[in-house]
Amino acid sequence: MRHTVLFMWLLCLGVSVMGQEALAQAHSRTTTASITLQVASTKMELAAFSGTDGLEITLTPESAARFRAFTIKGIGRRSQLLVNGKVVTEPMINHPIVEGRVVLSGMSKAELQAVAQQLAAPGAAIVVRLK
Repeated sequence: MRHTVLFMWLLCLGVSVMGQEALAQAHSRTTTASITLQVASTKMELAAFSGTDGLEITLTPESAARFRAFTIKGIGRRSQLLVNGKVVTEPMINHPIVEGRVVLSGMSKAELQAVAQQLAAPGAAIVVRLK
């Protein structure tokens, strides 16, 4: 909405807006941002939003703070969550995740348990990147 208002305001002033397309193309070519997050704990549960099996992942306090900032900057963009280099989900960031907890769902219980086992290993981490 803000871009539309700016666009209309520039048109009213007679300013050329041809640079908008070039700006959008440059934005799409930017390097994919990513962060590495440390896991404090995991827990199998029913995902409240879907009623299916879910894996709740709780981040360390430091990682939770970094993830909060990352999700604030990434609102409106698709992300990828990787465990051991494998993409396990590609959620859209619709709002900041401020509590440092993520629930994975949409996979079989066996797949979720395998992810939980991988994250239980010492030094296990999750990589989250913007697409």
